[in-house]
Amino acid sequence: MRDAGLLRRWSRRDWLSVAVVAVTTAFLIGTALLLLSAGSYTATLEEDLSTTATASYHDTATLEEADRTGDRIGVAVASVEVNGTRTRLVGVPPDAPAIIQGASVDWKPARLPHTTDDAGVGPVSYRHTVRIVGADETLDRTVRPAENESVFPGRWYADDPAVADRLGDEGTFVIDPDGGTKGGHATGVALVAALPYLYLGIQDVLRILSLAGVAGAVVVVVVVYNVTQMTVRDRRRTIRVLRSTGADPLRVGGLIAGRATAIAVVGVLAGVILGVAAPPALVAGARTIGLPVTLPTGLTVEKVQKIVALGGLLVAAGASAGVATAIHAVRGPPAMLAGRVRGNRGRRLDRESEDLGSTAGGDTVGPSAPENGSPLGAVGLVIPEPEILDWRTALPTAATLSVFVLIVLLVGGLVGVMAPLTATSTGTIAEPGAIHPLNSRMDADYASSLRAQGVAASPEIIAAQASYGRPYLLRGANYSAFSRVTGAELTEGREPLRPNEAVIGADLARTLDVERGDTITIGGSVSPLVDRVTVVGVFAAPGAMDDQLIVPRATIAPGATGDEDTVHVIRTEAIAADTLEEATASGPQMIVTRVTAPDSATAGEPVSVEVEVQNVGTEGGSRTLEIRTGNRTRTRTVDLAPGETETITVTERWNRTGAYPVSVGPFERTVQVTSETALTLPPEFPDSAPPGETLLVPARTANGTVVPEATVRFGEMTIPVSNDGIATVPLPDEPGEYRVRVSAPNRSAATTTITVTPDAAQEIGARVDIEPTTGTPVTRPNVSVYVANPWGRTLERNLTLVMPNGAEQRSVTLNPGNVSRIRIDPERVGFEGRVDPGTYTFRLFADGELVATARYTVTGTNDATGSASLPSEAGSYASGTGLGTVITRVFGNIQVLFGGMVALAGASTISGTVATFARAVHSRRQTVGVYRSTGATRGQLLSVLVRDAVLVAVPAALLAVVLAAAVALVISELDLLVAFGFRIDLPLASPVIAVAVVGSVLLAALSVCIAAVPFLAAAPSRLIERET
Repeated sequence: MRDAGLLRRWSRRDWLSVAVVAVTTAFLIGTALLLLSAGSYTATLEEDLSTTATASYHDTATLEEADRTGDRIGVAVASVEVNGTRTRLVGVPPDAPAIIQGASVDWKPARLPHTTDDAGVGPVSYRHTVRIVGADETLDRTVRPAENESVFPGRWYADDPAVADRLGDEGTFVIDPDGGTKGGHATGVALVAALPYLYLGIQDVLRILSLAGVAGAVVVVVVVYNVTQMTVRDRRRTIRVLRSTGADPLRVGGLIAGRATAIAVVGVLAGVILGVAAPPALVAGARTIGLPVTLPTGLTVEKVQKIVALGGLLVAAGASAGVATAIHAVRGPPAMLAGRVRGNRGRRLDRESEDLGSTAGGDTVGPSAPENGSPLGAVGLVIPEPEILDWRTALPTAATLSVFVLIVLLVGGLVGVMAPLTATSTGTIAEPGAIHPLNSRMDADYASSLRAQGVAASPEIIAAQASYGRPYLLRGANYSAFSRVTGAELTEGREPLRPNEAVIGADLARTLDVERGDTITIGGSVSPLVDRVTVVGVFAAPGAMDDQLIVPRATIAPGATGDEDTVHVIRTEAIAADTLEEATASGPQMIVTRVTAPDSATAGEPVSVEVEVQNVGTEGGSRTLEIRTGNRTRTRTVDLAPGETETITVTERWNRTGAYPVSVGPFERTVQVTSETALTLPPEFPDSAPPGETLLVPARTANGTVVPEATVRFGEMTIPVSNDGIATVPLPDEPGEYRVRVSAPNRSAATTTITVTPDAAQEIGARVDIEPTTGTPVTRPNVSVYVANPWGRTLERNLTLVMPNGAEQRSVTLNPGNVSRIRIDPERVGFEGRVDPGTYTFRLFADGELVATARYTVTGTNDATGSASLPSEAGSYASGTGLGTVITRVFGNIQVLFGGMVALAGASTISGTVATFARAVHSRRQTVGVYRSTGATRGQLLSVLVRDAVLVAVPAALLAVVLAAAVALVISELDLLVAFGFRIDLPLASPVIAVAVVGSVLLAALSVCIAAVPFLAAAPSRLIERET
C-alpha cells in the first residue's frame, strides 16, 4: 500500500533517533541496576548485623507512650548527687537478663548491672555505705564495686528500681534487643553502632543517587518523547501528500503513532541490552584495578521487574509522542499542516519547500540576519540564528547533559563527604597497616611526644553512631586540643568539662535538630554502651568537622577503644616545618610516631629497635634521625611523600648485663639486659593486686629454667620457692606499694614493684606470640596465645582473639599457677591466600578487657615471585575487629557505584550528543544540497555547520548547568543531601562541570563534522532528491 512506507521504511536519521533513545535508555537501566545491586548488598549487610539492640529514652511525661512489651527492658533513671558529684542511678529490674544478646559482641558481652536487695553497685573501690541525694529523697545505701563492666557508664550507680523511684526517677531507658530489625534502628539509639552506621549511611547514599536517577528518568522520558516526535515531524511532507490524496486521517494517524512506537521500542530494547551489560562490566573493571567489590550484578526477579517497568515507561513516552504528533497532523486540512510547518521555520529554508532553489540570503552563503528564534529570544537576548541546523536539537542535548552535570554535582559532594570516612588524611596519624581509622589503635601519650617535636596534636577516638535511623560520627577528644588542630570555634556556650557534657557542630545540630542545653542518648561504636550527654556548646568548623559531636575521651572509650588512653588517631596541626627540629624541607612535617624495643634481653643476643616515621605535612621531604642505643648513636635518613610512613629497624647487641637506654627524639625506652642464668619476672607479671588475695611469684631464668633454691621477698616477708619454682605470697590487707625481689645464690636478682589496692582486679597474664613476626604475602605465621593465672584461686575467663578475618573465642579454666597455650591455625587467622603487605594487629580480650596485643608485618611484593598482581579477592583483610573487611567492601562498592553512574551519564551524554547532531545534519540534507548547488565550497559549508552546532550547543550546555544546579539546590533545601551524618556541600564551581560544558560544545562541533562527511562527498543532486 502507498502509505505502508510511513511505518516500515526507516532512513538513516531514523536509526540515529533509535541510537539517541538507546543510549539514554542504557543510562537509566544501568543506573537503576547499579542502585538495585548496591541495595541488595545493603540488605545482606543488614541481615549480617549481629547487634540489633537499641535504647530509647523517655522522660517521665512520655513514659506511658514507651512500648515495653515483649523482650523490651525498662530501666528507670534518676539524677542524683553522690559526694558532691552529679551522676545518674539506674534501676535495673531483678528479672532482667544478665546479658543483652542483641547487643553483645565477641569481645565484650552487653551486661546489665547485677544488684542485690541489700546493695547496689557503683564507682567505688570497696563495699561501703554512701549517701545518695535524689530529687525526691536522700538515701544511705550500701554500694559495692561492679563485678564486670556493664552497658552503662562506669561513673553511674545501679540499684533496684524501687530505689530509683524513691530518689525520684526522671525517665526510663527502654532497651529493645531487636530494635535494629524494625526499620533500620529507627526506634532508638544502637548500642553497637559501627555496622548500623554503615548500613544507614549507604541508605543515605542510595537515596541521594536515586534522586539523581529519578531526575535522570524524567529527562530520559523527555528525550525519548522529543526525539520520537522529531522523527515523526520529519515525515510531515509525506503525511501532507497522503492526506491530500484522500488517505483516511485515522489510518494515517495510526501509522504515525505506530512509527513512533516502533522507533521507541527498538531504541529501548537496544538500551536495555546495553544497560544490563553495564554493571557486570563496571564491576569486572573495578576488580581488575584492585577494588574489593562485592556488588551482586546478576539479574533477579526484582531487577527484571524494574527493567520491564522502566522500559514500558520509555516506550509509553515514545508512543505518546507519536499520538500527540498524529493528532496534530490529522486534526485539520493538509493545507494547515503545511502552513504550520513553514511558520515554525521562519525565514530559513524549508526542507520540504517546493522551491528548492530558495535560500535565506540569496546567493550569499553565510549567517542569516539576527532574529529572536532561539531559546534565549524569549528573555530578550538577540543572538544569531543557525543557518542550517534546527534549534530543536538543543533540547535533547541539554537534557542528557543536565543529567550528567547533576550526577557530577551529587557524586562530587558525596566524595568530599566520604573522604574522612575511607582513610586518614594528611596530618592524621593512625596505626600502621590499619585499613580504616576505626581499626587503628594508638597510645594517647604519643600526642605528648608529638608536642615535644613542635607539633600541635589531638588524640581522638572516632565512634560511629546510629540514632533513630540517622547515622553520624562522634569524636572523643579534648575540645581545646581539637580546636587547635581543626580551627573550630565555639559560637554558643562553652567547652565540655565533665564526662556527661558535649559540644556539637552547627551542621550536625541542624541535622539532629539539637540545641544547646538538650540532653541526648549516645551508644557504643564497636562495643555496647548507653550514655546520656548534655550539649553545652555549639561550634563551627571547616568541612566535615562541623558535622560531628565532641565528647571527652573517657565518655566514649568504653564503647570504642575500651580505654581513654587508647585512641584511633592523633590529629596534627598543619604548621610550618621550621618549627620542627631536624626538618630539612619547607613543606613536610617529618615526625617520629613510635619507637619499640623489648623490655628485657639476654646478653649477647641481638635486640631490634624499630622507629616509625611519618610525614604529616603536605609536601614530600627528608629527615635525618639520631637513634641512640646505650652509648652508641646511629643516623638514618628517610625520604617520605605526604602522608607516607616508614619503619626503620636497627639491631643492637649488648654483651654486658645492665640497663641500656634507647632514645629517638622525645621517645625513650630502657632495655634490661641480663645473663642467661639471671632471674627474671615475666612481662605479664601484674603491677597491681587486691588486698588479702594470694599471689604466685615464679622463679625462673631468662631461658625458662626453674630455680627452686630461690627466695621471694615481698615487702618485709620472705617466702621460699617450691620445687616447681613458685612462691605463694599472701598479700597484705594494707593498701600500698610493695617491693618484690626474687633472688638466688650466684644469680642476678629480679626486682619489681606491685601496688596493693582495692581497685585492682585479678587479671590473668596473657601474651600473643606470632612466629615469625615478619613474613611475605604467602607466609603462614603460627599464632599462639599464652594465658597464665598468677593468683591463688581458680579463674575462669572468656577469651577473644581478634584477628584479620574476625575473632576466635575460647573459654578457659585456669588453676592457680596454671599456664595454658592455645594454638590458632593459619587458615583461621585469615591468611589462607596471598596477603597485602602491611602491618596486622592481633588483640586478645579476656571478658571484654584488652589484655595483650601483637603485630605481624607482611613485607615485599604480593606473590612468591615478586611480580604478579593480587587476585581480585585480595585486599579484604583488615586489622582489628573484622569491621575493616566490611568497610573495605562497602566503600569499594560505593566507589564502583559513583564511577559507574558518572561513566553511564558521560557515555549517555557523548553518545546522545553525537547521535543528536548527526541526526540533525541528516534531517537537513536537502538544505545542504541547495548550499552545494548554489556554489558553496565544502569548507564554507563545513564552517556554517560548525558555527550552527556551536550556536545550538552553547545555550544547551548553559541551560543544562542551570537545570542541574537548580535541581540539586532544591534537593539540598529539602534537607535530603545528608549522608553518613554529613551535610553535602555542592561543588558548583567544580572544574569537571566546566569541562563538561566546554566538552559538550566541542563534541557538538565534532559530531557535525563527522555527520557532514557523507554529504560533503555526495553529489548535490543526490542530496536534493525528494523522499518517496
